[in-house]
Amino acid sequence: MKLFKYITTIKPANKQASFYLVEFDDNSSLNLSIDLITEYKLSSGMEIAEDLLKQVIDKQRFIDCKRKAYSYVAIPRTRKQVVDYLKNNEFNDEEIAKTIVFLHEFNLINDHDFSRKYIINRMLMSRDGEDKIKMLLLQKGIDRDIIEQAIAEHYPHEKKYEMMQIEVKKKLNSIKKRNEKHSKDKIYNYLRNKGFYHSDIKEIISNIFDNMNDE
Repeated sequence: MKLFKYITTIKPANKQASFYLVEFDDNSSLNLSIDLITEYKLSSGMEIAEDLLKQVIDKQRFIDCKRKAYSYVAIPRTRKQVVDYLKNNEFNDEEIAKTIVFLHEFNLINDHDFSRKYIINRMLMSRDGEDKIKMLLLQKGIDRDIIEQAIAEHYPHEKKYEMMQIEVKKKLNSIKKRNEKHSKDKIYNYLRNKGFYHSDIKEIISNIFDNMNDE
């Protein structure tokens, strides 16, 4: 069994010469970073043992995994989103685990911070209720405990009622049939779909219609 290969050619694989195409005597080839070429002192005509070549390949795969992940998190991502993305790109569990550690070290992924920003954005842009926001964060793979903590810290009680009042008034303006029961049912369903809780909806509807009837 052949336990080594001969390197026949090493040439730039891109214009920036950050990667090189390494070709072997069995007609196989690899794209390797300039750092690995330098680290292992690879050159044309060199004989390389199969076990050493495997070590080089493993290091290159880890480099590739980090590069993929780094590009992907240019837009804020959750840990699960990154893991799923890397699995879809056929990296193995060990490569992914090491890459996740790398991303955490440089604070490139942070589920706590992601949750905070996501909650604030949904409140400002969509005026969503807690229930909907929790569901959306769960779908993104955020741990339930992290979600609960983020909601408690960044979804103020008074802001919730302010958003609900805005949404109720907006919905009332769109309801053509102004029968009170019909209007209340429409508003209730609308607010439930936006993720507000039953008790909060009942309270806000009661307050708004009581004030309307007093006018």
